[in-house]
Amino acid sequence: SMNNTNMLISGDNKGYASYRMERHINGNDTLPGKGTFVAAFASTNLGDTSPNLNGPRCTDTGLPCDNETSTCNGRNEMCIASGPGRDMFESTQIIGE
Repeated sequence: SMNNTNMLISGDNKGYASYRMERHINGNDTLPGKGTFVAAFASTNLGDTSPNLNGPRCTDTGLPCDNETSTCNGRNEMCIASGPGRDMFESTQIIGE
């Protein structure tokens, strides 16, 4: 969900799911990681899996990225996938829930 423009510390969708589960079990007044129950949704070796359902688009033009090279005018920095939300924060929330 989070792409390479995110400059904040983030657990992405698994971190958000852990946060929501902890609030559900420990109550809304308990700080994350401080309750009697600590949630973790771990994974390994996922490879290139992306929940970004809207697919990759060029941030400078809005056009789809080149399918074979995942670039925009030869630059991969401009090719960013998105979805299902309006931005990466909403997408992380939707997928984490």
